[in-house]
Amino acid sequence: TTLTGHTTITIVVENNAGCTDTQTSVLFVPRLNSGGTVSTTAALTVCSGDGLSADIIGDGSSLSTASATLHPDSSAASITYLWQQKVGAGAWTNIQDGGADVTTTNLLSTVLLTFTEDTQIRRAAFASRGSVDCPSDPSQYVVSNVLGVTVENTNAVSFSSSTGGYSFCEEETNIEFTAAGGYNPGQYNWKLGTVTSTGLSLVVDAADFSNGETLELYAVTSAGCTSTIAQQVLSKTPRPSFVVTTDQPGNAVCSGDPITITASTTVALTGITTYTFTLNGGVPVVSNTPSISTTLTGHTTITIVVENNAGCTDTQTS
Repeated sequence: TTLTGHTTITIVVENNAGCTDTQTSVLFVPRLNSGGTVSTTAALTVCSGDGLSADIIGDGSSLSTASATLHPDSSAASITYLWQQKVGAGAWTNIQDGGADVTTTNLLSTVLLTFTEDTQIRRAAFASRGSVDCPSDPSQYVVSNVLGVTVENTNAVSFSSSTGGYSFCEEETNIEFTAAGGYNPGQYNWKLGTVTSTGLSLVVDAADFSNGETLELYAVTSAGCTSTIAQQVLSKTPRPSFVVTTDQPGNAVCSGDPITITASTTVALTGITTYTFTLNGGVPVVSNTPSISTTLTGHTTITIVVENNAGCTDTQTS
């Protein structure tokens, strides 16, 4: 037969002479009615790598929770718990602590759970009497409600500059850095020396930072998860400084006589330097050397623009 609860059986044996004997016995059937209710005050949206910030309660002491209960038809029996988790689309597995299944009524936050994917948590239970566990099939254990833990992953962040590079002239203004990473604008956090800001972009002048200072960008999600930090060293280049000189005393020359005009720099320049000479507003002459030779036929105004390899310029007129 199949029993569904605590059962008393009476057996009468009668032989061919009509003599009888009667025996009564109790058949014990441990059976659960409910797996109980679990709950927690812990945040169930967590950052990747985080664990539980509070216990999961299931003993009926708070949070409208309840322990598992025996069925009204059950024999007297003990109740055993198994805490289980289901990671992503995987199967339910027993949660372990120190290599042993966790069988406590409550799941303590000290159990070293680390969440890297969305995870479901429940408490399974079975009833026992002596060496008999019911249900005998673990897949038929009576379970509590399920708590879902959502893992909020962070995207990598990056940024670009309005100039296309990270070397700037000392006098440069309105340098704009723009963040990328798929976050809301208010989730981006900038740091440059003493300058801190939030938003999709950061606008600074070269005067706001020192040469060799590092610009940092990171994002913070709604769950408080922080992305990796994007970094870039910023450099500043002094503008070229020069004076206009000629090979003629007092910059005076007779009409038709040759004259050499030179942009004499007062700050050492490295890399490619461009010199642009413009006489009386005429066609500019561009050169990589600081001097030009020409002949003049009248009073002349010359404008020289010197541009260093960082794109910084200085202009002098003589």
